[in-house]
Amino acid sequence: MADFTGRTFGKYQLIERLGRGGMADVYKAYQPGLDRFVAVKTMHGHLSESDDFIERFKREAQSVATLRHSHIVQVIDFDYEDDVYYMVMEHIKGPTLKAYIMQRGVIQPAEALRLTAQVTEALSYAHENGMIHRDIKPANLMFTDESYRHILLTDFGIAKLLDVSGLTMSGVSVGTPAYMSPEAGRGEIVDERADVYSLGVVLYEMLTGKVPFDADTPFAIIMKHINTPLPSPREFNKSLPESVEKLVFKALMKNVDQRFQSAAEMRSAIQRVQSTLSREVPTKPMPTAVSATARDERTMTVPPASSAKPPAVTAPSRKTSSSNNILFAGIAAVSIIAVVAVIAVLVLAGGGEATNDVLPTLAAQSDITNTPLEVAAASDVDALFDAGQNAALAGNHQAAVDAFTAVLEQDADNAAAYYNRGNSRFALNDFDGALDDYDRALDLNPEFTDAYFNRGNVLFELDDLEAAIEAYDEATSREPEHADAIFNRGNAHFQLGDFEAAIADYNRVLEIDPNYANAQRNLANAERELGVEVANAETDDNADVFANVEAILARASEHEEVGDYEAAIADYSEAIALLPNEAGLYNQRGWAYSAVDNMRAARDDFSQAIELEPNNPDHFAGRAFVLSMLDESDAALADFDRAVELDPDNPDHYEGRAWHLLGDDNDRSFADFDRALELDPDNAYRYEARGWANLSQENFDAALDDFTRATQIDPNNSGAFLGQADTYTMLGDFDAALPAYERAISLSPDDAEAYAGLGGALLAIGDYEGAIESLSAAIDIDDSNDDYYLRRAEAFMNLSDAPAAIADYDAALELTPDDPEILHARGWANFTLGDYGASIDDYSRAIDAGSDDPRTYWGRGLSYKHIGELDLALNDFNEAIAMDAGFIDAYFDRGFLYKEIGDAQNAVTDFTHAIDLNPGNPYHYFNRGWAWMDLDDVDRAFDDFNQAIELDPNLPDAHFARGRAFNMLGRYEDALDDLDDAIDLDSSRWYFYLERGRSYLALDNIDAAQNDFAQANQLAEDTLEFFAKLGDIYFENDLFDEALDAYHDYLDLTDDPAPYIVERVEMLES
Repeated sequence: MADFTGRTFGKYQLIERLGRGGMADVYKAYQPGLDRFVAVKTMHGHLSESDDFIERFKREAQSVATLRHSHIVQVIDFDYEDDVYYMVMEHIKGPTLKAYIMQRGVIQPAEALRLTAQVTEALSYAHENGMIHRDIKPANLMFTDESYRHILLTDFGIAKLLDVSGLTMSGVSVGTPAYMSPEAGRGEIVDERADVYSLGVVLYEMLTGKVPFDADTPFAIIMKHINTPLPSPREFNKSLPESVEKLVFKALMKNVDQRFQSAAEMRSAIQRVQSTLSREVPTKPMPTAVSATARDERTMTVPPASSAKPPAVTAPSRKTSSSNNILFAGIAAVSIIAVVAVIAVLVLAGGGEATNDVLPTLAAQSDITNTPLEVAAASDVDALFDAGQNAALAGNHQAAVDAFTAVLEQDADNAAAYYNRGNSRFALNDFDGALDDYDRALDLNPEFTDAYFNRGNVLFELDDLEAAIEAYDEATSREPEHADAIFNRGNAHFQLGDFEAAIADYNRVLEIDPNYANAQRNLANAERELGVEVANAETDDNADVFANVEAILARASEHEEVGDYEAAIADYSEAIALLPNEAGLYNQRGWAYSAVDNMRAARDDFSQAIELEPNNPDHFAGRAFVLSMLDESDAALADFDRAVELDPDNPDHYEGRAWHLLGDDNDRSFADFDRALELDPDNAYRYEARGWANLSQENFDAALDDFTRATQIDPNNSGAFLGQADTYTMLGDFDAALPAYERAISLSPDDAEAYAGLGGALLAIGDYEGAIESLSAAIDIDDSNDDYYLRRAEAFMNLSDAPAAIADYDAALELTPDDPEILHARGWANFTLGDYGASIDDYSRAIDAGSDDPRTYWGRGLSYKHIGELDLALNDFNEAIAMDAGFIDAYFDRGFLYKEIGDAQNAVTDFTHAIDLNPGNPYHYFNRGWAWMDLDDVDRAFDDFNQAIELDPNLPDAHFARGRAFNMLGRYEDALDDLDDAIDLDSSRWYFYLERGRSYLALDNIDAAQNDFAQANQLAEDTLEFFAKLGDIYFENDLFDEALDAYHDYLDLTDDPAPYIVERVEMLES
């Protein structure tokens, strides 16, 4: 295809061709109108020869352009010009995942899972919108920048443009054979599960550095995907956790129905694995080889979500009759650090902090003892040394090899240059070349200790263990306390099955450094293996035993994956019966017991594991967690301390202890959180964890700092955004909280807590409809959380939808029967509906269930009052006040009750209590005013009415109360002023008109009075109380005929009339 650089297509000026593919070329282009760079993908000309292709291009381009997702490259435009069809996309500056894999070789499981999870989010979104990618591969995955944190999926829809019934169209394959699903390879119609398979291949490649199937021709590769069993990824990366390997196998099942059925399902599985990586216990650890200078780096596993660089070299596992990949974990890499030039500042063995960088251990001139060396004086040699040093420090080992080779061309007897070049060759896996260089360095300086040591490490890698032991012997003969050389020699003995020699070496290491955790661990392994060897000598049945255990543990893992921990416990018990001395089995069953909340059984299992392996920190960490859950605080702390002592560089142990101490000893707790971050400074999840800890202690500013840092490290950490949102909510900053909740939901659309948090925030700001929508989404995801129903019920209550609220309270009570808080809330909902019997039942059940909330007694008292059970109501109000002497509403409502039963003095006392507790509430004053009126203390009554109106001039009840008081005193003109104000403020209350009618009647304004009485009757709708009060007004004003008419209307409405009305009627009729 022609190079279109310099051409303009539509609005886009093509300025540089970035790449070529079988279907299209990609250009960097400039869009002047928006002053931005874009990427333009021009389709190859032979594709556009088909009319069908042109239609598909338009249709697919339109579909792809609708995709909007944070992990999908946005298609901006599409068009054609001069028979060239092109798509326009956002320009991504970062490299492809393919380039990253080529650079790194192998990607750590935590990082690989994080990146894969991001892709599953993109695929899940696209699949929901009806789009299948069909060509998932590292070349179609790009990073936004070289921080390698945020990945984007590109080329959506391109493969579908080529989709026909068979494999080819114009000679172009649909998809890439190395990543193609079996069903795609057979030419079948594919669905979203084909993308899942391809993503599984990508994950496999990240974890191992290679694709699972390779061959000389594309067809041969496709046939392998269809027919050949998947090679175990642990064959190429022996340190790979078992849970990660099983996830890969599930994604790459050849039977499409046995695979993950959706990207969302795969993402959930990834999250489960991520949550267990930090506590996953290798069931039968093997020795760990380390370098001369990495003497402080003694952790066997990399914490989850770590950005530490992975090891490039993995030592082979020892093959014995007792080996099986379920019970054995791989050996950690031979770790080596950066070179220094002859004239540079020395980086001595054991100096500085441990590093995860996989670079060789090198010495400067002064490391080479006994044999003086001539340093080349020429500045070009010095410059070449500097170049070699800088290249090695930057990880560019080929450039380092070239620089040191150039040095040796000018100074052939420079031992340091040979040694340094050997180390860079070591890093490049050029073991033969590294050996040659170490040998040459030793020829020049036979006393060069670290040359012997690194020579031993190379021989270890080449599985020449006898020769490796000889090299380590040479190193230790020159430096008898070279602990790492002794340790690696022990590992070589272990690999050869000479456990007694391995034990002797590990013991010697511990004499030199009692805190050498891997020596402690491998000593226990060797001692156990020695026991296994004895057992093997006694019986020929062990091979069958281990095979059985392997199958049992595979089954247990499947049960755990689906959450059936009881079945997993039964499986582990079966395995323990076969291997009763295998500590890892007790450890795993302990975690399974903890998952079903059987903490005592879990504690016993971790204790048994500790008895079998007393120097394994993971067992102590597991038991510490369980003891903490059992509230055995001191014992838990002792176990956390022991785990830290045994493995002082493992951030997980510090973080576990931090959580245990939180709330009791915050200084130590946060010191541990800080230490975990010092050990693992680029881990977003550790910042998130400390953020939650700070939030729990109401350290809001610190929490926000931690959550923000977590989002900076990983912009797709939904938990950190949720933490931000919850913190803002607790601070009352809802403007900041709402977008943070939305971001958390966009990143984790299946996170019920994020929806619930958003619902709570919307509830707080009065957006009840929005709260109901969000809380409903939370319930759709997780219908087992009673708090979600409670919050939604609250929103319904605020919308006066008590029946819907009661339905939610019912659902919550099904989850947590007899919960007093829920019963109390439902009691109030029933009260608002006027169902006082149901309300009393709910409040009574809450009290029986142990409610210590005085509002429960108060609520039941209100219900009793409404059904006329005044004594019972009074008892409940008394109980509520006894429980809380500051309960204003209880005083207020008891005061009302006293007033109703004619105890005005106690009413005054209660209203006074209410006023003392809340002197700014006008209702308390005008109600006390009525009580004063009942006591004939007019002056105090008016003082209270005046105070109520002063506090709230627009309170109609206060004006009505004072107006009625004026009427009672015969001050009818004053009464009219207040009653006019009351009606102006609220014209819906019939008794306002009735009272004003009383004033007019007393002033002989009969027409005005009749008008008010008519208006009152219209509003009262012929109620019993209206006719009784109307009759009383007429009777008091000697209008007996009118009074008799009103009383007759009253009697027509009741079979149980008030006795005084009956007497008055009899008197008036006589």
